[in-house]
Amino acid sequence: MGLIMKRGLNKEEAATYVGISKTKFDDLVSDKRMPPPRLADTKTIWDIRELDDFFERLPVKGEKQKLWY
Repeated sequence: MGLIMKRGLNKEEAATYVGISKTKFDDLVSDKRMPPPRLADTKTIWDIRELDDFFERLPVKGEKQKLWY
């Protein structure tokens, strides 16, 4: 059986995936620069596809920030 990639990540995995600390990840989720978690009963999980989408919205250093509506 081959490697199975997870679609849902816990907070630590999600923060690591986008390259930041859990504290910074919490800050970005709070101000809606990262997506909110989904719920599987009481477990919070982040969708890797949503993380990719929000990551693309982060400004590139030296460029003007894009407006997303």
